[in-house]
Amino acid sequence: MGFSFQKMCKEYAGLAWKFHVSPASCDNPGHYEEFLRLNALSEQEAGRGVTHILTDNGKHEDISNKDSKIVGFITLRATSLAYSVGNNGYVMPALEIAELAVDREYEGHGYGTQLVEIAILIATQLNDEVVGFQNVVLCADPRAVGFYERENVGFAKLEDYYEVLRDGWNDSCIPMYIKLHKKGAGAE
Repeated sequence: MGFSFQKMCKEYAGLAWKFHVSPASCDNPGHYEEFLRLNALSEQEAGRGVTHILTDNGKHEDISNKDSKIVGFITLRATSLAYSVGNNGYVMPALEIAELAVDREYEGHGYGTQLVEIAILIATQLNDEVVGFQNVVLCADPRAVGFYERENVGFAKLEDYYEVLRDGWNDSCIPMYIKLHKKGAGAE
């Protein structure tokens, strides 16, 4: 099979209509389908996040064939973890996994984990070379918390000390984070 990973663009928008999330995987599968179909490109154009798609191109090398399918997608954006000490408020810059979903046909094969690994790799590269931040954060759908807490994924629930900013639609989601390790530094 030919798999590819690229930034979402107009040429791939038609593939989004074949993308379906299993209701067993999250409380709001329609949100992820709608986001990919209707919002991913406008969010990119507005500077609110960049969506990357993993595609299965069948026996072909490129995404242009009619059998191509979106395996999963991930949307990344800049955010902050907020916290207070006394009357003073502070923020810690972070990279946010704003959206992540895998098509129901591809669930259980490690593609969600691969998307998270790509996000952490991107975050590490950005942190080492472009802009500083210490954490990758997300607001997990309650049904997906177990996935993010798995040892090979490595996220933990945020303590009450920190607050992650929310979009309104995800008020029932569980804030989670993973701490990045600096290049050349040991585990912190």
